[in-house]
Amino acid sequence: MREQAVVADHLMGPKRGEEELEADPLLLKLFPQRKSTLGRVVHICNLPEGSCTENDVINLGLPFGKVTNYILMKSTNQAFLEMAYSEAAQAMVQYYKEKPAMINDDKLLIRMSKRYKELQLKKPGKNVAAIIQDIHSQRERDLLREVDRDALDDY
Repeated sequence: MREQAVVADHLMGPKRGEEELEADPLLLKLFPQRKSTLGRVVHICNLPEGSCTENDVINLGLPFGKVTNYILMKSTNQAFLEMAYSEAAQAMVQYYKEKPAMINDDKLLIRMSKRYKELQLKKPGKNVAAIIQDIHSQRERDLLREVDRDALDDY
């Protein structure tokens, strides 16, 4: 009878978030199908207002594997980054939990998306591969400038 009352409280009370459902052992026991597997989408919050680019967002995921999709919402200072594998997304979240990511001196909050397991965009954004190519090209240019500076210093 006690279990039924607790369940009734849960069902009649305010709508519960996924996080709360996963944290409640009674609900997990009664509704095990509610606990879902983690997806491949990372939620990035606290992006710097007005100065964050697509390159900045995609660059956060590259050390952990292939970035397959993204959404950058400048109006809310948030982004979603989809990785090729859930393990890559989880590794990214774990790494930035221990060593927070920064963009323009703003500390970012990076966690697994509770809303999306994968991203399906209604209208396509910029091609991720093209952005990654831009990032690599910029790194090469920066490296060449550094080599040129070192050569001038030695001269």
